[in-house]
Amino acid sequence: MGFCALCDQEINDKNDSKEHIIPNSIGGRKKVKGFICNACNNISGINWDSELSKQLNPFNILFMVNRERGTPKPEKLKTISGKEYLVHHEGGMTPSKPQVLINEDIRKTINVTARNLDEARRMVKELKHRFPTIDIEKVLESMESKSEYLDEPLQFNLAFGGIAAGRSLVKTALALAYEAGINPHSCENAMTYLREKDGEPCFGYYYEKDVILDRPPRTPLHCVSIFGNQALGILIAYVEYFGVQRAIVCLSENYSGSNIERSYAINPMSGEELLLKLDLTTLNIEDIKSAYRYEKYNNENLIKAFNQVMPYAIELSFEREKNRVLVEAIDYGFKNCGAKEGEQLTHEHVKKLAELVTEKMMPFLSRHMKR
Repeated sequence: MGFCALCDQEINDKNDSKEHIIPNSIGGRKKVKGFICNACNNISGINWDSELSKQLNPFNILFMVNRERGTPKPEKLKTISGKEYLVHHEGGMTPSKPQVLINEDIRKTINVTARNLDEARRMVKELKHRFPTIDIEKVLESMESKSEYLDEPLQFNLAFGGIAAGRSLVKTALALAYEAGINPHSCENAMTYLREKDGEPCFGYYYEKDVILDRPPRTPLHCVSIFGNQALGILIAYVEYFGVQRAIVCLSENYSGSNIERSYAINPMSGEELLLKLDLTTLNIEDIKSAYRYEKYNNENLIKAFNQVMPYAIELSFEREKNRVLVEAIDYGFKNCGAKEGEQLTHEHVKKLAELVTEKMMPFLSRHMKR
């Protein structure tokens, strides 16, 4: 079967693993077997892929990434004034933590802000230890659910890079090379970086030009591509995440295999594979080394990359919120219009239902009419 690319352990049926070429945490689908052992799969996932996922999680939330397994964690964000909220993958926000405000007046008023009913119940039970006279059921009955919109923007602080996330990125390039039939052990630059604690990074961010020739508009795509040139003796790769994070990798400077070009791209919102044309043929070892020194970073082109996908994220957010509010409004209307379950709606029921749905939708409608 071969040997693990990360630890040299012989791979067999018991220790083989299915390794995602693009990490599952950001929507990857395709897997390779026989590439790394199960132990290295777990360790690299915890140490490398998790850091990459942490850095890119705001995009997971913005684009509602459809994972093969699991759901992206809520992202903790701050408003300009410093208030913290959790932004959820399915839409909506909650305070980052519950609050208890005790007013030391004659009546000893206690205000509890919780993110859901279970949390509220736990908090009230804990308060009863301090204030035995609290009637738990009465408090819970009087509790109300409240939705409101922020009156100030959220701040997104994005940071790419670092040793751990870089190793995840290079592992992705190496996995595609393996899938294309290239022995990982012939990719000496990648192997040194991935296996040695102080191995020299073999990647750099690349915003000099767009190497994707037929980039689909408004698509936060993931793409990994390799290009091997026997005459030049190089095997290089290009890795892009969410249409924004773009890097070139030098897998080998002593490549002696056949000339090869191979790409794999997906739309992480659906998992759909994309067939794209890339041109890595104009890149050479000098370009790679320049990227190592951040000489291929171009702020103007980075902003262009953001501008290609962010308008769609805003539209997606609007549609997600509209659908959420509409479902809640209809549910609220049916529960309070006076009709019993299974009963045929009368003219009065329909009239009341329309009034209640409109009432519940008004905060959303007012907010967007102002804009």
